[in-house]
Amino acid sequence: MRGLLALFAALIVALGASGCAVTKYSTDPHAPKGSRSATVTIESNQAAHWASSQTGQGKLMYEGRTYPFEITAVGIGGNGIQEVKFIGDVYNLKRLSDFPGKYNGLRSGVTLGEGKINERLKAENGVVIYLSGSTKGVANSNGADHFVIKMLQ
Repeated sequence: MRGLLALFAALIVALGASGCAVTKYSTDPHAPKGSRSATVTIESNQAAHWASSQTGQGKLMYEGRTYPFEITAVGIGGNGIQEVKFIGDVYNLKRLSDFPGKYNGLRSGVTLGEGKINERLKAENGVVIYLSGSTKGVANSNGADHFVIKMLQ
């Protein structure tokens, strides 16, 4: 059993080495101009086997208030199962009503017990979210996703 886990872990690492690269705000040549508009925290679960799904809940901290939301995603790429805790910065958010909606994102990361993940989400209205997270599980997180964010009451 231990040998099977080691083989699976080696496969995850090999697949991770060939995945996409996600830039952070500081290194993104297409980064929004100006300072961040808000911050977010998200806790989610992700499962993937070439296709991926993710569900979770988060909090948007905007203009001195906290707003809960739920997030779901489907995507391509990656293998494994992991829990993710994200923190992130939101840019180009001019009003609260611009936050919920559809986002496209790229993710990269590898988890072998514990790991790291980065993701950049962009909405059609120009809102951009840069996420950095810690992970638990066994997964290659490299891929692309389509997210839907809905505000909770």
